[in-house]
Amino acid sequence: MNKVINVFSGIVLAIFTIFAMLIVFDLSFSSASLKGMPYTFEICLTFAVIIFLLGFLRIKRKWQGAADMKQFKGFHFVRQVSKPGLNHSLIYAYAESVFIVVAIIIFSIMADLEPKLMLPMLIVLAFLLIEEIIFIARLMRGTRSLAFRLGINPKAVAFFNREMHIFYYTGLRRIELHQDMINFQYKDDLNLMLPLQILNAEDRVAFRDALITTLEEHTANNKGKNIYIDDAFRNLE
Repeated sequence: MNKVINVFSGIVLAIFTIFAMLIVFDLSFSSASLKGMPYTFEICLTFAVIIFLLGFLRIKRKWQGAADMKQFKGFHFVRQVSKPGLNHSLIYAYAESVFIVVAIIIFSIMADLEPKLMLPMLIVLAFLLIEEIIFIARLMRGTRSLAFRLGINPKAVAFFNREMHIFYYTGLRRIELHQDMINFQYKDDLNLMLPLQILNAEDRVAFRDALITTLEEHTANNKGKNIYIDDAFRNLE
């Protein structure tokens, strides 16, 4: 979900950047200048509001997922997300921060010429950058946080790194190991991937055994169709 929001945010920012540059630097577009067009402030403000709403949605999902994972007490198997797994999330967080910083620099340059137009977007981006820095700091001490955990309960497997990931057993048909990913295959060819790197090496066997036992109990309790588990996963070490 965060990837979709990031892509859409990037598209909106790209359109805003082109629009702002046409106005601020008085560039011609199809032999016409946009410098004197009406409602330029309102248009720029609308772009800023859209970016804020998209960012707020990502922030809400991120921190709500952390809170939910921290408060969840129904797991019969739980482990901390591994350091490599958190480092992978850190890379994405750093990339997002760099992107925001570059955008702030570009819009600050344009703000020297048109401060009124650029100020709303600069305020929004500064807010998003501060939140990103706070979350990066939390990620860096994540191995000591109850939020960054992986757990198994009678209904699902769940873990949190940058967002909540939940793998329900309802509709689950197969579990297969593909290199460094565990594939949860559901009906209608839906495939959800759980990366092995979120588990410490010493936790993998315990995770494997706990998941197999839980799935067998789930099938027996619900009198459902057996869930296929391939030999590669059964021999996971």
